Amino acid sequence: MISRARRRRGKKTDNELWLLPQVCPASNLSMAYKAVRRVFEEEFRPSAVTSVQFAILVHLSLYEPISSAELAERLGSDPSTISRNMDALEERNWVNVEPGQDRRSRVYTLAVRGRKMLEATVPIWRRAHHRVLRHVGRGEWQRTMRSLRRLQHTS
Repeated sequence: MISRARRRRGKKTDNELWLLPQVCPASNLSMAYKAVRRVFEEEFRPSAVTSVQFAILVHLSLYEPISSAELAERLGSDPSTISRNMDALEERNWVNVEPGQDRRSRVYTLAVRGRKMLEATVPIWRRAHHRVLRHVGRGEWQRTMRSLRRLQHTS
């Protein structure tokens, strides 16, 4: 947190500029995302899976068979990030991969080892989830989730 004295030392070219970081959705969502991601990364650190890989395993379990493009869309990620993560999951024999409808596409399913890893790491996710919810409370989180879902459709 920046002190008032330090804030006063900054340029005061426009009073409205001081308000922008406080109300900017992009900036505030980004900072909240980073704080929440740190919690999940801390919890997942001792495991063999990262929080991002866990999310991929969850989505594979729910939507298999699924293409990398569909997976990227469901996760709100770009295909290159999904591709890198899928390569790591494939190396560990956590996913099965089949060629897609064209040469460039691939279709994934969860392998037995991946399903076991997913089941073993759900308690880790729960711990991280509870840590985050302790900061905002369940009721506030439910309201936030409704708002976030509405924001997902602003484009």
